Amino acid sequence: MFQGQTKPASHHDQRTTDPPTLSDPSTELAEEMLSGVTLATVLYHDDPRAMSQSWADTCQRVRGADRIIFDLQEVKQLNRMGVASLVRSIRRCQSRGGRVALCHVRPEPLAVLELNGVPHLAMICETPLAAAAWLTRETEPC
Repeated sequence: MFQGQTKPASHHDQRTTDPPTLSDPSTELAEEMLSGVTLATVLYHDDPRAMSQSWADTCQRVRGADRIIFDLQEVKQLNRMGVASLVRSIRRCQSRGGRVALCHVRPEPLAVLELNGVPHLAMICETPLAAAAWLTRETEPC
């Protein structure tokens, strides 16, 4: 599914024993497994076209995962293409019975996500660990 091998972490280790799998630098997406959940970190681009492409690449790369965390720590703003790509990924994952969480969401992107109804589709958590706990243990909302 992804470049390189990843495997779920043991119950004693939060991270995998393999290093995170990095995509090529042009997409600037880091993927790794965190407690058996796919963590996708999107890095921010000031250029709207580059940011839209980054979202499209991210969503394409996590396409087959059934538990996804999108880490938005670096995302300063969201355009409609980013929101559309994210919503498609969430719905695709949910159509297979999967779940999606977002973490490290800054106030400006959060406002855009709220206007587009994303909090009704995906859980918003403060950290990847909180998101992973929600996705893997079906605990109370973050």
